Amino acid sequence: MERFEIEVTTRNEFGKSAANRMRKAGFLPANVYSAKDGAKGVTISDKQFRALAQKSRQSQLFILKSNDTALNGRLAIVKEVQKNFLKNMPKHVDFQVLRDDEEITVRVSLKIVGESTGVKNDGGVLTQMVHDLGVRCLPGSIPNEVEINIAALKVGESLHAKDITLPSGVKLADDADETLLTISAAQSQVEETAVAAIATPDAAAAAGATPAAGAAAAPAADAKAAAAPAKDAKKK
Repeated sequence: MERFEIEVTTRNEFGKSAANRMRKAGFLPANVYSAKDGAKGVTISDKQFRALAQKSRQSQLFILKSNDTALNGRLAIVKEVQKNFLKNMPKHVDFQVLRDDEEITVRVSLKIVGESTGVKNDGGVLTQMVHDLGVRCLPGSIPNEVEINIAALKVGESLHAKDITLPSGVKLADDADETLLTISAAQSQVEETAVAAIATPDAAAAAGATPAAGAAAAPAADAKAAAAPAKDAKKK
């Protein structure tokens, strides 16, 4: 995965008022977390971060450039971005420092490759339930994306997480049985099948309809005959 450089400057001021002053000056308050040093408060350029975010992939890797030697050159990933929901703009960022020899769990975008034979030849409909996949690997092995080849999928078939072929060194972190996508029949096909089923009754049921009707008529006739004596007895 491509790595982006980002400038981070250590800060000594904290709190809501200090954060607001930083934002007015064009900076975002941020924290950098590491297992060794805990959390460090830093600032980053709002403009630079938003520019990089537009080019970033999910679980993008960043190289920190800092006046703090403990942070300078370290590899990091964005763990959380707090936003101003009214403006949909970032207001705080959390980074996590990574180690080259320590596996991490990240989410990677899924990319569909090919055209399903069920869609192409049989008019099926592709429904994608999941657009990213959780994987575990070393930072250097994080893929840009994971490809899903759906060319062989037919109508009525589904693709699950366990069916995906992952790159070398990358392991699945999500539920193996999770359904990623399905190829289903178009609504018009479902309706046509239902109408055909109603219009064409089962042959066995049709064959048994006449005897059943006759059998039902016989008890009715017997009941009528049994009622006759009771009527005559009332007249006497």
